[in-house]
Amino acid sequence: MSVDVKRIEAALDELRREDLPVAVRSWRVEDTEDWAGDPSVFVWTLLEPGGILPGGKVRQRIALEEMVNERLRKSVGDSLIYVCFSEAAAP
Repeated sequence: MSVDVKRIEAALDELRREDLPVAVRSWRVEDTEDWAGDPSVFVWTLLEPGGILPGGKVRQRIALEEMVNERLRKSVGDSLIYVCFSEAAAP
């Protein structure tokens, strides 16, 4: 089953306007399959440089991942959701 990537991107744009645990610079959505061949949606998340508090890296990422999963669950059908993080380089 294919998902509506534009709908997912719109949902992520709405989420970005909320109080997030870490600042997000951008999202990129990929409708694909995971390593086991299961339908999957990968949300590639580029975080703002220095946006993660010292000692809070794991906790903040988990909180953001949970927010993304909650927001997208209805939009992806049976697809699995993977939220992947990278941090933008400091200017």
